[in-house]
Amino acid sequence: MSAIGHPISDLAHLLMGQAMVSVGCFTPKFEDFIGDVTPGLPTADQVLGWYRDHAGWDARRDFGWAAAFDCFRGSILCQGIKARIATGQNNSASADEYVQLAAPLAETARRLADEIIKIEEHSMAYGGVSNVKIMSMM
Repeated sequence: MSAIGHPISDLAHLLMGQAMVSVGCFTPKFEDFIGDVTPGLPTADQVLGWYRDHAGWDARRDFGWAAAFDCFRGSILCQGIKARIATGQNNSASADEYVQLAAPLAETARRLADEIIKIEEHSMAYGGVSNVKIMSMM
């Protein structure tokens, strides 16, 4: 599946496993894709730093919302797979694995959004709006 979208969506998808762990929604499907768990795999902060250095744009300010959206989008895609199974239109041997991810992805999106809102409310109370602190969770 491919779509042309904002580059931050690619970053969010790349770092989905770390986003899930950051809010306590770990699933073994992403275990090998988490920085500091798999030797040699960069952390979210390293990836975003490289992106900033090469693209000239720091995605950290918007990354929390991008990660929440990516997880929510993923949960919808998993529900679509479930619908195809129910109607007999599935042809993937691994479809059941993805169906099991729908709820954890949706829960990750909700928890990320809740954290971002708390951070933004706190920041607004002190004169600024930023969800850069969401990165400290990952």
